[in-house]
Amino acid sequence: MRSSIDTDDALLAQYASLRVALCDEYDFLANALRAVQTDLATLAELVAHTRRDRDEQLSRIADAERNRLAPLKSSLDTLRAEHGLPRLPSAQEETERANTAYLSARLAQASQSSSQKQTRAKTTKKRGVRKQTETKSKAAKRTKKDDDNDFKPYS
Repeated sequence: MRSSIDTDDALLAQYASLRVALCDEYDFLANALRAVQTDLATLAELVAHTRRDRDEQLSRIADAERNRLAPLKSSLDTLRAEHGLPRLPSAQEETERANTAYLSARLAQASQSSSQKQTRAKTTKKRGVRKQTETKSKAAKRTKKDDDNDFKPYS
Protein backbone atom coordinates (compact mmCIF):
# COMPACT_ATOMS: atom_id res chain seq x y z
CA MET A 1 0.00 0.00 0.00
CA ARG A 2 2.82 2.35 0.87
CA SER A 3 4.54 1.83 -2.51
CA SER A 4 1.29 2.70 -4.27
CA ILE A 5 1.13 6.00 -2.40
CA ASP A 6 4.79 6.71 -3.18
CA THR A 7 4.14 6.00 -6.85
CA ASP A 8 1.11 8.29 -6.80
CA ASP A 9 3.13 11.04 -5.10
CA ALA A 10 5.88 10.70 -7.68
CA LEU A 11 3.32 10.91 -10.49
CA LEU A 12 1.69 13.96 -8.91
CA ALA A 13 5.09 15.66 -8.57
CA GLN A 14 5.87 14.81 -12.20
CA TYR A 15 2.48 16.15 -13.33
CA ALA A 16 2.99 19.32 -11.31
CA SER A 17 6.42 19.93 -12.83
CA LEU A 18 5.02 19.21 -16.29
CA ARG A 19 2.20 21.69 -15.66
CA VAL A 20 4.71 24.35 -14.60
CA ALA A 21 6.79 23.71 -17.71
CA LEU A 22 3.70 23.97 -19.93
CA CYS A 23 2.63 27.21 -18.20
CA ASP A 24 6.12 28.63 -18.76
CA GLU A 25 5.96 27.65 -22.42
CA TYR A 26 2.49 29.19 -22.70
CA ASP A 27 3.74 32.45 -21.17
CA PHE A 28 6.73 32.50 -23.53
CA LEU A 29 4.55 31.93 -26.59
CA ALA A 30 1.96 34.48 -25.42
CA ASN A 31 4.72 37.10 -25.03
CA ALA A 32 6.10 36.23 -28.46
CA LEU A 33 2.61 36.60 -29.95
CA ARG A 34 2.18 39.99 -28.29
CA ALA A 35 5.54 41.10 -29.70
CA VAL A 36 4.51 39.99 -33.20
CA GLN A 37 1.17 41.81 -32.88
CA THR A 38 2.97 44.96 -31.75
CA ASP A 39 5.37 44.68 -34.70
CA LEU A 40 2.44 44.23 -37.09
CA ALA A 41 0.70 47.32 -35.70
CA THR A 42 3.91 49.34 -36.05
CA LEU A 43 4.38 48.08 -39.58
CA ALA A 44 0.79 49.01 -40.50
CA GLU A 45 1.41 52.56 -39.22
CA LEU A 46 4.65 52.73 -41.18
CA VAL A 47 2.93 51.56 -44.37
CA ALA A 48 0.17 54.15 -43.94
CA HIS A 49 2.72 56.91 -43.31
CA THR A 50 4.79 55.83 -46.34
CA ARG A 51 1.70 55.81 -48.56
CA ARG A 52 0.79 59.34 -47.43
CA ASP A 53 4.34 60.52 -48.17
CA ARG A 54 4.26 58.84 -51.59
CA ASP A 55 0.92 60.45 -52.44
CA GLU A 56 2.26 63.86 -51.41
CA GLN A 57 5.38 63.40 -53.55
CA LEU A 58 3.31 62.33 -56.55
CA SER A 59 1.10 65.36 -56.07
CA ARG A 60 4.15 67.67 -55.96
CA ILE A 61 5.57 66.04 -59.09
CA ALA A 62 2.26 66.43 -60.94
CA ASP A 63 2.05 70.09 -59.86
CA ALA A 64 5.61 70.73 -61.00
CA GLU A 65 4.97 69.10 -64.35
CA ARG A 66 1.72 70.96 -64.84
CA ASN A 67 3.00 74.38 -63.70
CA ARG A 68 6.62 74.41 -64.88
CA LEU A 69 7.41 71.65 -67.33
CA ALA A 70 4.30 71.73 -69.53
CA PRO A 71 4.79 75.39 -70.58
CA LEU A 72 8.47 74.74 -71.27
CA LYS A 73 7.60 71.63 -73.31
CA SER A 74 5.03 73.58 -75.29
CA SER A 75 7.51 76.36 -76.13
CA LEU A 76 10.16 73.75 -77.01
CA ASP A 77 7.74 71.99 -79.36
CA THR A 78 6.94 75.34 -80.98
CA LEU A 79 10.63 76.10 -81.52
CA ARG A 80 11.23 72.60 -82.96
CA ALA A 81 8.27 73.04 -85.32
CA GLU A 82 9.69 76.38 -86.52
CA HIS A 83 12.93 74.63 -87.45
CA GLY A 84 11.17 71.70 -89.11
CA LEU A 85 11.93 69.17 -86.38
CA PRO A 86 9.37 66.73 -85.00
CA ARG A 87 7.99 67.36 -81.55
CA LEU A 88 9.45 65.42 -78.63
CA PRO A 89 7.21 62.93 -76.84
CA SER A 90 5.81 63.93 -73.47
CA ALA A 91 6.99 62.32 -70.27
CA GLN A 92 3.69 60.40 -70.09
CA GLU A 93 4.18 59.06 -73.63
CA GLU A 94 7.74 58.01 -72.82
CA THR A 95 6.58 56.26 -69.64
CA GLU A 96 3.84 54.40 -71.52
CA ARG A 97 6.31 53.38 -74.24
CA ALA A 98 8.80 52.08 -71.68
CA ASN A 99 6.08 50.21 -69.77
CA THR A 100 4.78 48.62 -72.98
CA ALA A 101 8.27 47.50 -73.97
CA TYR A 102 8.93 46.08 -70.49
CA LEU A 103 5.61 44.23 -70.34
CA SER A 104 6.07 42.83 -73.86
CA ALA A 105 9.50 41.51 -72.90
CA ARG A 106 8.10 39.95 -69.71
CA LEU A 107 5.26 38.33 -71.66
CA ALA A 108 7.71 36.86 -74.17
CA GLN A 109 9.88 35.59 -71.34
CA ALA A 110 6.88 34.05 -69.55
CA SER A 111 5.63 32.31 -72.69
CA GLN A 112 9.12 30.98 -73.39
CA SER A 113 9.39 29.70 -69.81
CA SER A 114 5.95 28.11 -70.10
CA SER A 115 6.87 26.30 -73.31
CA GLN A 116 10.09 25.03 -71.71
CA LYS A 117 8.08 23.66 -68.75
CA GLN A 118 5.68 21.91 -71.12
CA THR A 119 8.61 20.37 -73.01
CA ARG A 120 10.13 19.16 -69.73
CA ALA A 121 6.79 17.70 -68.66
CA LYS A 122 6.46 15.79 -71.96
CA THR A 123 10.02 14.49 -71.66
CA THR A 124 9.43 13.41 -68.06
CA LYS A 125 6.22 11.66 -69.07
CA LYS A 126 8.04 9.80 -71.88
CA ARG A 127 10.75 8.73 -69.44
CA GLY A 128 8.10 7.41 -67.06
CA VAL A 129 6.54 5.34 -69.86
CA ARG A 130 9.99 3.97 -70.76
CA LYS A 131 10.68 2.97 -67.14
CA GLN A 132 7.34 1.19 -66.88
CA THR A 133 8.06 -0.69 -70.11
CA GLU A 134 11.54 -1.66 -68.89
CA THR A 135 10.12 -2.89 -65.58
CA LYS A 136 7.51 -5.02 -67.35
CA SER A 137 10.09 -6.53 -69.70
CA LYS A 138 12.41 -7.36 -66.79
CA ALA A 139 9.53 -9.02 -64.97
CA ALA A 140 8.70 -11.07 -68.07
CA LYS A 141 12.31 -12.32 -68.30
CA ARG A 142 12.21 -13.95 -64.90
CA THR A 143 12.57 -17.65 -65.24
CA LYS A 144 11.10 -20.56 -63.38
CA LYS A 145 14.46 -20.98 -61.67
CA ASP A 146 14.19 -17.47 -60.22
CA ASP A 147 10.74 -18.36 -58.91
CA ASP A 148 12.12 -21.48 -57.25
CA ASN A 149 14.80 -19.44 -55.49
CA ASP A 150 12.27 -17.03 -54.01
CA PHE A 151 11.59 -17.20 -50.30
CA LYS A 152 8.73 -19.48 -49.44
CA PRO A 153 7.23 -19.44 -45.96
CA TYR A 154 6.85 -22.68 -44.04
CA SER A 155 3.65 -24.52 -44.74
